[in-house]
Amino acid sequence: MSFISFLLTLHLVITAYLGWRFQWAFGAFFPAPLDRWYVYWPMILLIVAIYPLTHFYFNRHFAHIELPSWFLLTTALLFGFLAIAFTTTLMFDIVALIVRFIKAAQPVTQYIHHHRPIVGLFVLTLIVAQVVYGFYLAHTPRETYFSIHIDKPIHRENNRLRIVHLSDSHILSYTSTESYEKLVNRINALDPDLIVFTGDIVDRSIKPFIDQNFSAIFSRLRSRYGVYAVLGNHEYYGESPTLAAETFRRAGLRTMRDEVLYLEDVGVTLIGRDDRTRGSKRMALVSDQDPLTRTPRASVAELVTLADPATPLIMLDHQPFELDLAATAKIDLQFSGHTHNGQLFPFNLIVAQIFENPWGLLKKGSYHSIVSCGVGTWGPPLRLLSYSEIVVTDITFAER
Repeated sequence: MSFISFLLTLHLVITAYLGWRFQWAFGAFFPAPLDRWYVYWPMILLIVAIYPLTHFYFNRHFAHIELPSWFLLTTALLFGFLAIAFTTTLMFDIVALIVRFIKAAQPVTQYIHHHRPIVGLFVLTLIVAQVVYGFYLAHTPRETYFSIHIDKPIHRENNRLRIVHLSDSHILSYTSTESYEKLVNRINALDPDLIVFTGDIVDRSIKPFIDQNFSAIFSRLRSRYGVYAVLGNHEYYGESPTLAAETFRRAGLRTMRDEVLYLEDVGVTLIGRDDRTRGSKRMALVSDQDPLTRTPRASVAELVTLADPATPLIMLDHQPFELDLAATAKIDLQFSGHTHNGQLFPFNLIVAQIFENPWGLLKKGSYHSIVSCGVGTWGPPLRLLSYSEIVVTDITFAER
């Protein structure tokens, strides 16, 4: 099943379930027109489908027409509200079903049956509270600190490096430039030696990044040894990953596409791996004619042959797959993103099954994998059971 087919199926299930439960709770208060199925159900279907229609279908087939930012933000929030409403209502129904079989709890079952609007308002309040808190978590970045040791020397007297890692900003037309100005100030205040971005800087199109002059904001980032980036899958879903890479470079981000770079001043080798979307079947939908887009990316083993194994090997790779291959290739530290740590329940449970390291620090011998849950959001601008984060990694190295 393709991702689009999965989304359509999911939306049909959400439509049927939420439409049925909303009617159960508040049907007695519906005005006369809503009593008719041919009015109520198309309305529910439109409410549930408006997000994929505007953010996917419309953007793909009518890209020359720009929808207002406020409208796109509203539909994204609505989608988040519906996703949380679905899981919250379903959990409430499961608990209510269990209670039905507990003899001592029969008064609770009867109360639910005879006070439907009150129960509906209670569940609705829970949903709204989660949406408000989820918006707060998504727009209030935290700093997550890790400390690791790499048993190789570098060219610094104190044998230490601080790397600030950001991922998955997913910049859209309604992304606040003011919030990113504050974010840049916070990053600079951390006094980083290196700043790295591990992909999905834009959500799909590079246009909002250009139109809102995010280049000027990102160009204010300061570190001792530079700012580096790799592309994510979402840069490949836009107009052109090549255009995205060139735009980021103009913003001061050294964007690496299967490149190996020895940072002589510090004695560290940086490996920037292109996203695994490169060369995939999805690239048939992209107009970019750059041969890099159509050819598969290099393997970790191929990239490592271009590096000096005596130096610390730090790799940027958007999607945290193939960790065993990275460990076998003697990568010392890998930064990744992509997972969002699920972003919303129950997706955190799903990504935990897909990825060996869905979030945080994983150590395998001398290999370290650090996965950020991201500074931005995909889809609904909400987070639950995860948060917007700036990853700060303090590394000590062997004595020279």
